[in-house]
Amino acid sequence: FQSQTDASGKPMGENGSYSTRDGSIHIDLTAGNMGQGVMAYTLSHEFTHFMEQQSPAMFQRFTDSLFSELDTDIEAEIVSKAEKLKQQRPEQYKGADNGKLMQDARSEVVAEACETMLTDTDAAQRIAQRIQKQDATLWEKIVQWFRDLGDRLHKAYKGLDPDSQIAREAKKTIQQVD
Repeated sequence: FQSQTDASGKPMGENGSYSTRDGSIHIDLTAGNMGQGVMAYTLSHEFTHFMEQQSPAMFQRFTDSLFSELDTDIEAEIVSKAEKLKQQRPEQYKGADNGKLMQDARSEVVAEACETMLTDTDAAQRIAQRIQKQDATLWEKIVQWFRDLGDRLHKAYKGLDPDSQIAREAKKTIQQVD
C-alpha cells in the first residue's frame, strides 16, 4: 500500500504491519529512511513480528542473540518504547495491564534493532553466525522465510517496468535483497 503524505512529503501512518490473523505482511511503498532502503527496513521489522508469532521460543533465542550484540541499555530502551506506545496508541493501552505493554514494547525494540542491523553488515554477520551455531533450526527457518519472500517478490515484479521513482526504489531494494 502507499500511505498519504503530509505537506512536506513525509509519509503519515505506519510503515508496515504484520497480521496475526493470516500471516500477511503489509508494507508501505514509502516506508524506509526517507526513500532509502524503501522496503528493507520495514520488511526486517515486520519479519521479527512474524517470527515472534510463529515461534515464541525461537524468537526469544533470536532476541537473546540480537541483544548480545547491542551496546545499549536494553531495559531503558524497552521502558522508553513503552512510554511512546502509550502515547501513540492511548486507546489500546488504556486500562491494559503493564505486562502487555512491556511485552509489546520489547517486541518493538527487537524489531527496530533488526532494522538498524541492516546497515551494519558486521553485526548482521556476527548475529547470523551465532544463530547458526546455537540453533540450526531457527537459522534454517529464517533463511527459508527470506527465500520464500524473494520468490514472491520476483513473481510480483516479473516483467514490470516501474514508472515512478518510488517503484524504481522498490525494485532496486528487491534486487539488493537478492
